[in-house]
Amino acid sequence: MLTPAELVGLIEAVAKGDQAAFERLYAATRAKLFGVVLRILRRQDLAEEVIQETYVKIWNGAAGFNPALASPITWMVSIARNRAIDIVRKKTESSIEEEPQAMEVAADSPDPLARREMTEELKRLLECIGRLEPADAF
Repeated sequence: MLTPAELVGLIEAVAKGDQAAFERLYAATRAKLFGVVLRILRRQDLAEEVIQETYVKIWNGAAGFNPALASPITWMVSIARNRAIDIVRKKTESSIEEEPQAMEVAADSPDPLARREMTEELKRLLECIGRLEPADAF
């Protein structure tokens, strides 16, 4: 991996449209970015797609990079990570939309913790009723 100063220089060159600098930046950082994205997505095909989109964003946004705000690798990782998270969110939303009946069934039946809490609450309620005078119980 290149030093942060070398990465800054490459990003500055990329901002000026230097394709050779972009190729060096890609070669130096792709493995790291791919690892980050693959850990989030857990699918190589999606990770490849996100990496491609990430480098397009890096190419288009290189002029906006400010080394005073973040290190070059932090900036690039955040672009890749944010895109991967967007993909996860979209997949989650679409899977929820595809199976609305599953959500309805899940909402109708209490989870084990809720069931246990209801059972304990019912026991306390019955104990309290048991302490009432017979005339006040019902």
